[in-house]
Amino acid sequence: MRSLREKAGRLSETITFGRYKWLVLAVEGDRALIITKDVIKRRAYHGELTSVTWATCALRTWLKDVFYNQFADSEKARIATTPLTNPNNKRYGTAGGADTSDEVFLLSIDEAKRYFPSDGDRAANYGNAWVWWWLRSPGGGGSNAAGVNGVGSVDEDGYSVNRSRGGVRPALYIDLKS
Repeated sequence: MRSLREKAGRLSETITFGRYKWLVLAVEGDRALIITKDVIKRRAYHGELTSVTWATCALRTWLKDVFYNQFADSEKARIATTPLTNPNNKRYGTAGGADTSDEVFLLSIDEAKRYFPSDGDRAANYGNAWVWWWLRSPGGGGSNAAGVNGVGSVDEDGYSVNRSRGGVRPALYIDLKS
């Protein structure tokens, strides 16, 4: 089996970590950035239609409290706490909010464009259907969060944060030394 270093940048290949299949987006030193191959759940970015950022949204809390705790202790030991910048939306100027440090997170607009070479590579399934999925970046207004539509295009205007049909594709960094 090829190492994670050899798999980086090859979006057609997956690894298993925890109970999910993941794509290796990048290898940086002794750690790899991975994202779930497909959407793992559909849920709102936030429970109510209000101005919210990644730092304060309900989806971040769910990823920290519920999703992260599905991993075994040995797997948690491999997951790095990652400092994240949350810049303003470049197109609309919508505030990105405070920077955060997270074990599990969503990609930003810039990361989704950088790590996926094409719309087709960004497209994701849930069940047997192509669905849109959330990014952590703000959308065209404070009550919108950016996303990736069902055909894989980055939607900088985004979706209302209380839309419960938004797909979740967690990302995280894992330690390669373990």
